[in-house]
Amino acid sequence: MFKFNCQLRVDLPGDETQKVFDKENLNVKDNKVNTIQKAEELKKLFSPGNAFGFNAVLELEETKTDTSS
Repeated sequence: MFKFNCQLRVDLPGDETQKVFDKENLNVKDNKVNTIQKAEELKKLFSPGNAFGFNAVLELEETKTDTSS
């Protein structure tokens, strides 16, 4: 079994982000999404009707790959 760290930067609205995850067959483990910023900081930055972004760490599920050829 191999362990690796992977960074993925997604600068898309939520529905477009989901399309990227679907296309690349990426699945996030349940409750394994953590923001880098604290909740208080995010609340201060959020303004309805304006662009909003944040950094997060996602723990992905292992994907099964076909190794036969």
